[in-house]
Amino acid sequence: MYTRIAEELSTAQLANAKTVTLQIAMNIVWNAAKLFHKQAKELAEAIGYDLVTEKPLLPKKNQ
Repeated sequence: MYTRIAEELSTAQLANAKTVTLQIAMNIVWNAAKLFHKQAKELAEAIGYDLVTEKPLLPKKNQ
């Protein structure tokens, strides 16, 4: 789910760029990946299981 949304966001941003160098493309895709990674991690923590494997998250150790 997040992968598809990140792809759509990256594609839209690339289409709006006047000039697309490899570095610009990499920055656009990297920024979308970071954004959705954060969202997926927060959602997994909120629901208590990994979104990819659908396995329960390990409990956090007391520090």
